This record gives sequence, structure tokens and C-alpha cells, in this order.
Amino acid sequence: MNRIDFDEYFKLQIIAMKFVRVHPNTEYNNYKTLLIAITFSFYTTYLVFFINSIINHDLQNKDYFNAIRNIVPVAYFVSMCINYVLLIVKKKIIAKLMDHIKNDYSNMSNIDNQGRTIIHSYARKGSWIMLRVLYLASSCIVVYIMKSIIVSLIYIYRDEYRYVHFHELHYPNFIDNRKQSDMLVFIATYMGTLCYTIVTAAIFFCVIPLGPITMLHACGQLELIKNKFEDLFKKDNIDERLNDIIKDLQNVYSFIENINKSFSTTYEMLLKQNIIVMSLTSYAVIESVIQGNFAVEYINLFLGGVFTCSVLCYYGDLLMEKGEEVRQAAYQSGWEHIYDRSARKKLLIILARGVQPVAIRSIFCIINLDTLANVYRTSYTIFNLMRAAGH
Repeated sequence: MNRIDFDEYFKLQIIAMKFVRVHPNTEYNNYKTLLIAITFSFYTTYLVFFINSIINHDLQNKDYFNAIRNIVPVAYFVSMCINYVLLIVKKKIIAKLMDHIKNDYSNMSNIDNQGRTIIHSYARKGSWIMLRVLYLASSCIVVYIMKSIIVSLIYIYRDEYRYVHFHELHYPNFIDNRKQSDMLVFIATYMGTLCYTIVTAAIFFCVIPLGPITMLHACGQLELIKNKFEDLFKKDNIDERLNDIIKDLQNVYSFIENINKSFSTTYEMLLKQNIIVMSLTSYAVIESVIQGNFAVEYINLFLGGVFTCSVLCYYGDLLMEKGEEVRQAAYQSGWEHIYDRSARKKLLIILARGVQPVAIRSIFCIINLDTLANVYRTSYTIFNLMRAAGH
């Protein structure tokens, strides 16, 4: 293939962004604005139900296990709402990122087979991440549904007819008193929590793959530039080829800067959210086993937190590594064998710029494996504190 169609290759990502109304090309007329307002009004209503359950029931009754279980969807609500708003606010920069990738894909016919192979390789990795995020988001919904169905069947087998809700929480009294006896109330509350989870999963799928897709594309472009240094001083037109390399580097640096402008706040929110989610879900799983009620759905949420942080930090670290490889390739390009004052000056500029790490940043830290270790360490510390407090 001489080129990649971005919209086709990442079709699921594009469809999800259009469905949730966060695609950069979305035009917000009165109808779409009203639809978003209604959706988030409902979404916020269920947030109030969760907070009510935590404060007025779980904490008052010292039921810390269920309090922790109900804090998890609240944490997701806060993070996903902020990320949703950021996708809308930053849509012009995100559009630039997408256009940049599309332009690079359309120019694939102008590079050699090795270059096209590199671009395809990183595009496939981006598509792989996108599909895994989709599976993860979908499985969270499916696990909740399957658990409610299986538990219902167990009750039927025991001749106990009981409504099993999608997510157990305490509603205000006028709902709580009827949710186990009134079929319509049961259906309404079940569908309410189901829709709450679907909205969360949809926003999650829109947000998470964008970072790795753009990071991987930047890695691919840096690898192409690194390869250009291999025979730089073995051919003629050194100045012209160095000018092309500098232009390519400027484009990549500009692309990475736009990634930081678009997602620095998003990544900070995701890191903080996953610190909380991983500690709470791991605690919930262990406590559920102790109580004889295995909370399998929280294993999925825990794995989601691990996957999200690991992917972002791993590819952030890979990008830094590729930037350093470009700097090393420039230094080892063979400049010492040929005296060309102009070429050496340009190479010196490239080396000086390469000293500054090519990095993706959140508000407070660089996204790399050191940050991932800090996330795990902090989450484990919170988990240990909860375990100690619980005993």
C-alpha cells in the first residue's frame, strides 16, 4: 500500500467521536447542543444518586466496602466529564493533529519501501491500541450485565425471586422502597445505571486511543528521520538533504507540541483517576472475596486502569527514546570525515535541539516509565492505607 486512509484505518475512533459529538468537524447547532445537555443532565442525575448513596447510606452505616465501590463511578464521572469538555475546547488543535497525520499518510508514495513499512508498522500499533481500548470499554459493560443475569439465575435456582440490579446503590427513599417490588422502577434503575456506564465507556473510548495514536505516529516520523542520517555524508547535496531533515524535525517537534497542548490536562486527569481507581478496585476485589461475594466487575476496572496508564507511559517513554536515537544518529552520521562548514553548523543546531528531550507532558510530570512507577507506587500506598484502616 502506497498510502493509508486515516478515516478508514481508525474508523471506529472516528465513529465514536462523531457519536459522542467530540469530533473536530462537529458543528454544534441547537439540536446537538440540546441533545448533549439532556445526556449530561441525566448523567449528572446519576452522579447525585451515587453521592447520595455514599454519604447518606454507606458512610452513615459504616459500610465502607460499598462506599468504596460507589466512589469508583464518581471518579470516572469527574475524569470523563473534564476530558469530554477538553476534547471540545481543544478541537482545533486535535483537528491539526489529525490533518498532520493524514498529510503524512498521503505523502507515503514519495518515500521508499522501508519508510512506508515503518509508517504502516506504527499505524498498525495505533489501530491495535484502539481495538484493545474498545474491547476493554465494552467488556466492562458486558461483565456488569452478565453478573446481574448469572446472579438472577442463581436466585431462581434457589427459588428466591429477586431483582438483581446492574449496580447496587441506595436511591432516595421514594425509589429505594420500590426498586425491589416494582418492575417498572427496577427496569428504570437498571437502564439508568446501564446508560450511565455506556456514556462513561463511550467517552473513555474517545479519549484514550488518541494519545497513543499520535505518539506512535511521531515515533514513526522520528524513525524515518533517523534513517536519513545513515548515509548523509556519503552522497552529494549534503546541504539540501540537511535542510530537508531540519524541516522534517521542525514538523515533528511542532506535532509533538500540539499533542502536549491538546492532552496535557487530559493525561494529568487520567493519571490521578487511575491512581484512585486502581487502589479502590483492588481493595474492593479483596474485600469482596473476604465477604464471600466476588466482585468480578472490579477486576475489569482495575485492569483498565493498569492498561491505560501503562500504554500512555510506555509510548511516552518510547517517544523519548526515538528522540534520543535521532540525536545519536546525527552525531554518528560521519560528519568528522568531511569538512563542510555549513553542514556542520546545521548539524550542530540539530544536536543542540536534540539535548532537550522529545517528551509528552502532563501538567506536573513527563509521561514516561518513571511516572508509571510513581503511579503504581502511589496507588499501592493508598491501597495499603485503606487495608490498614479497615482492620
